[in-house]
Amino acid sequence: MDLTALNRVRDEKVYGEINSSVEIVIDGEHTEKESDLSEGKLPEGVAEAERGEKRKCGGAEAGPSGEELGGKKDESSATKKLKIASTSEGLSYEVVDEEEQIEPALEKLRKGLPLLAVDLEGEKLNRKGELAIVSVATENDTFLFDIKTLGSKVFDKGLMDLLQDPDRQKLMFDCRQDSDCLWHKYNVKLTNVLDLQLMEVIHRGDASTHQQLNLRTNKRVLDVPRVLGFQKCLEDYVKDEDLIKAKKGLESHSDGVWLTRPLRKSFLRYAAADVIGMLRLFKVLSETGNVLNLLRDVSNRYVDFYRLKEDRSYDNYEGNPFLPWRIFQSYYSTEVKCVGCKRLFPSADFTTTQKREGVQKCPVCRKVKNVKDVQKSREYNWNREFECDEYYEDPLF
Repeated sequence: MDLTALNRVRDEKVYGEINSSVEIVIDGEHTEKESDLSEGKLPEGVAEAERGEKRKCGGAEAGPSGEELGGKKDESSATKKLKIASTSEGLSYEVVDEEEQIEPALEKLRKGLPLLAVDLEGEKLNRKGELAIVSVATENDTFLFDIKTLGSKVFDKGLMDLLQDPDRQKLMFDCRQDSDCLWHKYNVKLTNVLDLQLMEVIHRGDASTHQQLNLRTNKRVLDVPRVLGFQKCLEDYVKDEDLIKAKKGLESHSDGVWLTRPLRKSFLRYAAADVIGMLRLFKVLSETGNVLNLLRDVSNRYVDFYRLKEDRSYDNYEGNPFLPWRIFQSYYSTEVKCVGCKRLFPSADFTTTQKREGVQKCPVCRKVKNVKDVQKSREYNWNREFECDEYYEDPLF
């Protein structure tokens, strides 16, 4: 589906029902009335939900109350609790941490565009780590599924089907660790992923010049581009201060915080900012032309990058800020294994000396080693200077 068609479908509103007994949760605290929403403050003491009036909460318009339906509460809707955190425009979301909330949230996502933004949060997010939050967003709704609280039942009740649906495009940003976690811990295989980290590389123009051979001199072009982080992409392309502020608020935190409950509001905003920001970043990067076929192909390789590995090293050779070697090439011979990243490449990617001595590294791993060597050299020189300073400051001399 082209971008014009996607934008046309986005204009359609998705309506959901919430019952008259709505429990509002703001900053982890329960209250009987809402604070500031996008439409302004509610009057003091007015129980709007009981009157059955329509209202807007984070962009979704509520349906009729239980009293309007004949005064008899429907049991299935009466137990739905809409958790709202509205701190600034564009950062509204619903936290799904009770079993009865799962199906209504998934139903809204199914009725929306066939374009979802997906992100995971957790501790050491990979096959050995622990998943805490799965964030899923459309243009109209953002849901944070609390996996720490609900467990795998979220996937069993429909989230797995949504993530594996080949007819729905999933925007992600560096999906490699997320894919590894979902597959090895929950048996979920991501499909139809459009990875925005790779899309930015294409937008920047590094995909076409990277990893080429200079046939005239038979020397490799060792231009190994870096991949950008998500916050950097928001700053360079989206330029939304609310999103950037939400990301910067969690630049440093202690281990285990994603697994604590209740989760602080700043962490929820961080998770929501990721998927909301992905939708906006996709719009900006899509303006340069239709690259979806190329992007979808290379994104599939990103999905499998860690997922298909029997063993992982979790070192700098496996994970680093550089574009993986030959990731944009669909086919190439796999003759020699790089001793760094353990991937197979054509024999021509390595020198004869490297292969003879068994130290062959692909250009990316050679770059990683150079960075490590420079860092070690700087640390060594710094330690020597520190020792010399101590020596001359010794009162005995």
